[in-house]
Amino acid sequence: MTTMIGRRRLVFHLCLISLLLFLSSSALPSVSAAAGRRHYIVYMGGHSSLHSSSATEADLHAITNSHHAILATYLGDIERAREAIRYSYTRHINGFTAILNEGEAAQIAKHPGVVSVFPDRRKKLQTTHSWNFMLMENQFTDKATAFWKEAKFGQDVIIANIDGGVWPESQSFSDEGYGPVPSRWKGTCAKAGIRCNRKLIGARYFNKGVLAVPTDAKAGAHADLYSVRDFGGHGTHTLSTAAGNFVPGANFSGAALGVAKGGAPRARVASYKTCFNVPDSCLESDVLAAFEAAISDGVDVLSVSLGDDINYDYFADGLAIGAFHAVRAGITVVAAGGNAGPGLGTVSNLAPWMFTVAASTMDRSFETYAELRNGLRIKGASMTEALLPVRKFYPLISAAEAAGLRPNATRDALLCKPGSLDPAKVKGKVVACLRGDTSRLSKSNETAKAGAVGMILCNDKSNGDEISPDPHFIPTVQIGYKDGLKVFKYINGTKNPEAYITGTFSRFGEKPAPAVCDFSSRGPNVLNPEIMKPDVTAPGDQILAAFSMSASSEATGPDDPRRFPYQFESGTSMATPHVAGIVALIKAVHPDWSPSAIRSAIMTTARTKDNTGNRMTEVGGGRTNSFAYGSGHVRPNQAANPGLVYELTNNEYLDFLCSLGYNTSSIGTFEPGHKCSNSTRWSVFDFNYPSFSIPKLGAGPVTLTRRVKNVGPPGTYTAQVREPYGVAVKVVPDVLKFEKYGEEKSFRIMVAAKSKGAAKDFEFGGLTWTDGVHYVRSPIFFTALFSNSLLCKPKTLDPKKAKGKILACLRGDIGRVEKGKIAAMAGASGMILCNDKINGDGDLTADPHFLPATQIGYRDGVALFRYISSTKHPKAYITPSTSMVNVKPAPVMADFSSKGPNTIAPYVLKPDITAPGVNIIAAYTEAKPTDPSEDPRKFPYNILSGTSMSCPHVSGVFGLLRAVYPHWSPSAIRSAIMTTARTRDNARNPILDSTLEKATPFSYGSGHIRPNRAMDPGLVYDLSVSDYLDFLCARGYNKTLLKLFSDAPHECPKHARIMDLNYPSIAVPKLKGGSSITMTRKVKNVGKSPARYAVRIKEPKGVSVSVKPNVLKFNKLGEEKKFKVILKAKWNGTADDYVFGGITWTDGIHYVRSPIAVYVVTA
Repeated sequence: MTTMIGRRRLVFHLCLISLLLFLSSSALPSVSAAAGRRHYIVYMGGHSSLHSSSATEADLHAITNSHHAILATYLGDIERAREAIRYSYTRHINGFTAILNEGEAAQIAKHPGVVSVFPDRRKKLQTTHSWNFMLMENQFTDKATAFWKEAKFGQDVIIANIDGGVWPESQSFSDEGYGPVPSRWKGTCAKAGIRCNRKLIGARYFNKGVLAVPTDAKAGAHADLYSVRDFGGHGTHTLSTAAGNFVPGANFSGAALGVAKGGAPRARVASYKTCFNVPDSCLESDVLAAFEAAISDGVDVLSVSLGDDINYDYFADGLAIGAFHAVRAGITVVAAGGNAGPGLGTVSNLAPWMFTVAASTMDRSFETYAELRNGLRIKGASMTEALLPVRKFYPLISAAEAAGLRPNATRDALLCKPGSLDPAKVKGKVVACLRGDTSRLSKSNETAKAGAVGMILCNDKSNGDEISPDPHFIPTVQIGYKDGLKVFKYINGTKNPEAYITGTFSRFGEKPAPAVCDFSSRGPNVLNPEIMKPDVTAPGDQILAAFSMSASSEATGPDDPRRFPYQFESGTSMATPHVAGIVALIKAVHPDWSPSAIRSAIMTTARTKDNTGNRMTEVGGGRTNSFAYGSGHVRPNQAANPGLVYELTNNEYLDFLCSLGYNTSSIGTFEPGHKCSNSTRWSVFDFNYPSFSIPKLGAGPVTLTRRVKNVGPPGTYTAQVREPYGVAVKVVPDVLKFEKYGEEKSFRIMVAAKSKGAAKDFEFGGLTWTDGVHYVRSPIFFTALFSNSLLCKPKTLDPKKAKGKILACLRGDIGRVEKGKIAAMAGASGMILCNDKINGDGDLTADPHFLPATQIGYRDGVALFRYISSTKHPKAYITPSTSMVNVKPAPVMADFSSKGPNTIAPYVLKPDITAPGVNIIAAYTEAKPTDPSEDPRKFPYNILSGTSMSCPHVSGVFGLLRAVYPHWSPSAIRSAIMTTARTRDNARNPILDSTLEKATPFSYGSGHIRPNRAMDPGLVYDLSVSDYLDFLCARGYNKTLLKLFSDAPHECPKHARIMDLNYPSIAVPKLKGGSSITMTRKVKNVGKSPARYAVRIKEPKGVSVSVKPNVLKFNKLGEEKKFKVILKAKWNGTADDYVFGGITWTDGIHYVRSPIAVYVVTA
């Protein structure tokens, strides 16, 4: 709700104008036998490093017993505690997982030895050319392979993943040519249907968490749940990407033929399985157990392609906790940034001790062409090994022409659905199919079974030009929507159309590359924006790697019986092991480097330009920045010799936690003896991260401190700064001289907003230290805060400068009225309040200011400040406020008013109507000031805005109608108000929204209320309580649930349909192209009698509407008549979105209007 006095605040009102209650199943009380009990992780910090390395079995049992004892004090019994605990973490991580209720968890969280208690949540699982693309190999020069050779291809470094298991028989994990397992390896191999070897040296599974989750899906998953074997493919793919062997001849369905290999192909690998092919796997309790095992086993690098859609506090996140303890033990943890892009603030795995990876493309594409007899050659995508029998043109047919005789035959055939094609019409031909309803591979399978020689798969409008190289069953090419139109136009306009489909070509050197993938999650870091995330980007699109021979990939789908030893996958899950492989190579060359030093080396040598020499873009060419790619795209060869590194110690991570509010007691639970400094001098801005992030840069300068360690020869480095727009950057000192290897130097970077040219949005720049050979790059990011005086904040205005003048203040931070009060106290004679960019031009409010004032929009404010800055003696005058009526256009929809469609029951159009809700003056309480924090004045009447204000307007009209028609039901009154509403403004044009674009029924429902017309609606759509109960029946409610709010028993009809609810509006959330839908309504005569009503129809674009009967005759008052509305989507004129129309019943005096909202889909 928008208030007119003081700040915008949210007020909840209950407006009861309808009997209908919409209830979702999630709102119903749980009747589960285990209601209220679930798994919680009780985190108690860590064990000392001495304990971790020298603990005996007796020590470990003692810790487990202590966990039992702690839990018993809350559960009341030691046996209950033993039964409740699923995991005790005893070596590195201190804590346990137990079944508790919410109250028990809350009590345990108060224990002085407990850091955090949080629910056991599920985490999500997030090539032959990628290493060549990163210049690790090149046929023309040895320079690119020097690092690989120096690192001995990662020999004897131990890389592990926490994922979905491994397919041990894959050639990527063969141990041919490997020597003995490194003696420092302490891990084991689970004896459950697999054998480890000298390459795959460890394999374990962790299932206690998932086994405790009740689900029927586990019944047939015994082999999966009790084995480290990979039944999904994801774990095998990521592990082989990081460290798979050189495997000549690897391909996917004949495409991308080459030598498969991981980044560190001679490294040893281990698999820790925590993800299973059942619901609710990848649980944090299992993940934590895997981390603890990996630390004890002696892993060097962990690749973790897991994440969450929600970012939790670091010590309420099992993955962050496990990673923290791994990094403390010297293990680099590389984690996926997530696949929730391209929205801002979606990146996950934000802990500063984790190495967070985004995904980008390579310079390879897979091209297949459709060649038409008319000379048209269309580029598409495929990955099909099969070729057409002969290099010639083949007859081409639209799949719609091959329809059988069943219902919806033409539409089903066009979509090449199962059993829809007539083999006699298809055999020996190339078939053009439309995308939609069924999978892409299903369509090629159907055309193959019908005898076609090839398929052209044409995208529908909703999929546009997004095409995928799939391993089809017959020669196939998928083409975009516009190209598909050309194909169908050629077929329809040609007597004997013919086509040829080429083989698939792997094309290299595509430009631009890399480009950030759309799915890759973006920054900023929502937990600590001072730490930039993601850190880097790496290849994550169409990555070929080893796969499980028990699983189909996302590309093939679950219904494809074919299995491929190497498959393509995309995601940040695929980018992550690329970085893990690079980490292993650096570890092989620099075994003494810490995880933070290795991360710094990779980040500061990354590249932000693509292979055209321009700044990296998003897929499709859109501009992007460090929120998408972090420090840039990884460059392994440069990372081996970075020159300088930004290193972090374990104590600095602890100081970082201290800065977040963790006290010495909390920190001591996982690092005994560490004390948080009482000094206020330490700042998160001094955290020695290889990037610089200032989320709120005010008028004053901000100083960040960093230090760099020389890991190259002695040399002198000079600072080069690329200043972000609107900010000055100074580095002190700007020259660093290093005399020896390992020497560290500190420097400060001072950032200040320039007085002119403030940033419009997020701004990016960079700092590079260079000795002429090495270029140590770090991105700089900031957002600017305007000066406090510009915002007219308390104690910021100088009365000597303000007295007698009109002040131009910027909106933001404090309330609008408070700004006027501060200006008045400083002696100003007036104020012009200028909207900031966020509030734009439409959000203007008439406030009762303390001095003459006016509020103006953003663009007008820009013009005003331009006038002030360009004029020697700027002057202004503020007119008195005047009340104007009959302003046009009106009404206009308010920007705060919520919009449809109805997300719970989309067949019911919401909102119902609109009514006045902006600047509404009404009685107000005088018990307290209007806004105590800003305005001490009291008013008997006040101006407020919001749907809270429009709601009582409708309630008032409702009351008037009830007084005139006391026997009318609530639904009849609602119908009268809705069907007489108006969709045009006082200029007789369609009602506009707040951006002055044409509004739709999703904004105003049936229109703006007209009380006088509602008094005599002519006809009404009535509903009984039984009708509402039938509606709930159609929503899936049974007798038991209906009893919760119905006094009398109600029998659900056998065929209840939501769309037949007798509502005064019509909504269809999905109308398939070429098909029709019929809805039933009934109207009651409440006007004159006899009466004759004829229907008028306004068809939504691309939809035909018919009403049967189209004339209704009434002989008396109260008589009801039924009619049917038939909606049919036209093939020509499909919708990009919802389309709108309406029907009106009229007798020449009354006009009973009902809006129609339809979403048309062609698939």
